[in-house]
This record gives sequence, C-alpha cells and structure tokens, in this order.
Amino acid sequence: MKIIPSIKFLLSVFLLIVISGFLSNHLCQANLIEQAEEYLVRANRFQGEGKIEQAIVCYQKTIGIDKHCLAAYNGLAICYEQQGLLSQAEQCYQQALEINPNYAAAHYNLGLLYERRGQIKQAIFHWKKRLSLGHPAEPGRIKAQAKLKQYDPEQLQQVQAQELNQQITQEKEEGALDKLLGRNRYQTKEEKIQEYYMQGMQAYQEGDYPGAQEYFQKMIDALPHQ
Repeated sequence: MKIIPSIKFLLSVFLLIVISGFLSNHLCQANLIEQAEEYLVRANRFQGEGKIEQAIVCYQKTIGIDKHCLAAYNGLAICYEQQGLLSQAEQCYQQALEINPNYAAAHYNLGLLYERRGQIKQAIFHWKKRLSLGHPAEPGRIKAQAKLKQYDPEQLQQVQAQELNQQITQEKEEGALDKLLGRNRYQTKEEKIQEYYMQGMQAYQEGDYPGAQEYFQKMIDALPHQ
C-alpha cells in the first residue's frame, strides 16, 4: 500500500528548502563582505607601510568583490599617484564619484591631482565641491578651504593669463611651422568653424566657461554673413 504524502508535509519540505537556500545565500554574501573588508584592511596597512604594490593588489581584490567600495577606489588612486600613474589615479577617483557624486575624499584628492597637473580650474572645482560637503570642522574640509585661499581672484587671473599665454605661444609656433612647411592649417573655412566648435565644447566640458564662450564667439564670427 502506497503512502501518499500529505499536502501539509509537502509544503513543510518546500518551505524548508526555500529557507535553507536563503540562509545559504545570506551566509555566502556575509562571507564575501567579510573577505572584502579583510582585503581593505590589508591594503590600508600595506599602503601605510609603503608597500605600494601589495596595497594595489589588495585594493583591486576588494573592488573585485565589492564594486561599490569607495574607500578602495580612493586608496587605489592614491597608490597610483605615488607611482606617478596620474591617468589611472584620475580614473579611480572618477569611478568613486560615479558611485557617489558626494564622496568628499575623492573630491579633495582629485583637486590635488589636478593641481599637480597644473589644471588649477579643475582643482578649484573639486575643492569647492569638497567645501560644500560634511561638517565645517572636518579636516578634509579645512584643507580644501586652505587650498582655495591659496588661489585668490588675483592669483587665479594670473594663472588664467599664464594658460592663455601658453596657448597663444603654442598656436604661434604651430602657425610658424605650418608656414615653414608651406601648408595651411585650415584647408577650408568650414574646417576652421568646426575647429572653433570642438575647442569650445572641450572648454565647456572642462568647466572653462569663459574659454568656451570665447571659442563659440570666434565660431560665430567666422560664419558666413547673410
């Protein structure tokens, strides 16, 4: 005689399987989080000891497990900077800000990176953003404020004048080379207009609004008059 399991028994077995699966998945996630935290602790320790290569490996492993670990992106960027790999460092800071646009540490450190590159306008942008975040007594906010005080309006004008002078010098050198080689930098007026447009868009994306306005005005002036 066959024994037919009751519906109640089958439901109990089904619930037991579901609960077991849930607990197993939860434990697995907890283990991964714990593992990521361990890698992050190791990375920070290696960085403090000056073992940059080991720190980079551990930061990368942390991100491999937890792609939203902001501290790992920030630490990895700092390590890259210490190795002189500024492009990789910039990318890591930007990745952190894509996850959280208000991540204060990345804004301050990205400002330092741009200052190191001589891109003062971009540096100021991120320091101002850092200044708008967190408590006024936070060390990072105080440092950002100190950095901004180094670049008062008069100094900023000097920086902009230097950048403009470098740009003009470069354009003159390129023009002289074109003349020497007997070539025309702009083959047509349409190409010249397009060049002004591209330079204007680049300046706009970099936050250089006066520069963008200047290029767009040049583009308008170069347009055929009707």
